[in-house]
Amino acid sequence: MTSSYVIALVVALACTALAHALLPGCTGRPLHEGTDERPARAGMGLWAGLLLSTAIIAYFQQRLPQPTGTLRGVGPSLWPLPLVALPILVLALRSDVSRPRSERHIAGLLATGLLLAFAGFAVDHVTAPWSGTVSLAPVVTVVVTVLWLFLLASIVELVGLVPMGVPLFGLALSLVVWLSRGSQQTTASYALAGIVAGAVLGRLLIDALLRRGFAYGKAEIFALGVWLTAMTTVSFLKSVALAGFVLPLGVLAVGLVVVMLRAFERSLILRETPRAE
Repeated sequence: MTSSYVIALVVALACTALAHALLPGCTGRPLHEGTDERPARAGMGLWAGLLLSTAIIAYFQQRLPQPTGTLRGVGPSLWPLPLVALPILVLALRSDVSRPRSERHIAGLLATGLLLAFAGFAVDHVTAPWSGTVSLAPVVTVVVTVLWLFLLASIVELVGLVPMGVPLFGLALSLVVWLSRGSQQTTASYALAGIVAGAVLGRLLIDALLRRGFAYGKAEIFALGVWLTAMTTVSFLKSVALAGFVLPLGVLAVGLVVVMLRAFERSLILRETPRAE
């Protein structure tokens, strides 16, 4: 039987490839007025493909095959996710067509993180070797969910500075969920993992076929961060992904920032807002 992961991957690949092929890129204003500098043309296919494929998969979620041996069934509904992502998407799209502002990105991530916590995509359990699985208090759940979103979105933005970094990171974390199996998995966790994998592969495919040089836009980067956050929270793999994959990559990324600060300073969400000279 075809798994929900494969079905979601195919749907997301088709939706993202179509969106990336049809949607024009957008070019924002230069970081500093009065210069010849122009930002790279930013793509829009990834975030559009994530929204469209998630809506399609959510419509058929109850009819998708359930993982064998699962104790959690279908899992949370995917319907809220496109709506939850709207704050950061709207604010990041504004950055794509104008100039990026760190304050705008932080506000969007904060709003989306809060919505994630109340829409069924919260980090409500933590597993540690010395204590087993521990349920978090409601206030702690909200705080940890927001911080988890900030961490994943920041890492996506950092790996976006490396050629092939975004598709490789998205695909690798998706495969961590899919290959983990286990009784804690759900249709929702496999479907989200498939959506993430299909979206990054669909964008990569169209870039190769059309020989496009679209950079990853802020909306694409932050949308992928939101979907990765939702995927890891519903998969019950926060501790595995954090300890074995996300944190080591985060430490490496922070080290690169420290060593190559001048090269990164115009791209990070926490950088100082550029001023006209």
